[in-house]
Amino acid sequence: MLGQTRKHFLNCSFELVLGNHDILSTLQYERNKMKCYANELREGDFILTHEPMAEVPRGLYNLSGHFHPGVKLRGTGKQTVMLPCFYFGKNQGILPAFGSFTGMARIMPKKEDRVFVIAEDKIIDYSHGQV
Repeated sequence: MLGQTRKHFLNCSFELVLGNHDILSTLQYERNKMKCYANELREGDFILTHEPMAEVPRGLYNLSGHFHPGVKLRGTGKQTVMLPCFYFGKNQGILPAFGSFTGMARIMPKKEDRVFVIAEDKIIDYSHGQV
């Protein structure tokens, strides 16, 4: 699969912060010209990690995955649906899963947090708890 991805994005470089789903050998990543990081990658004011950091160093913003955030939306007829989302807090953001086999962890955003729900082919601002 990595080879197929590389064929479609020949002019892109890929860098990966390794996580629990990254099970290929180091050789496979190297063959596909992917640079891998065991714990974190720092880019300017951003620190990219697999899991959210317990404490983010002052002056940095942590972007992570692993928890696959989701929000539960309720309809007027008491129907509910759980949708993946991007979740951004004061010094930390958590990215959604980019696949359907991982599940989601329901988040409870604070008033000042920003939440963007993925609904089919749309990204919807859900920062204030309503669409």
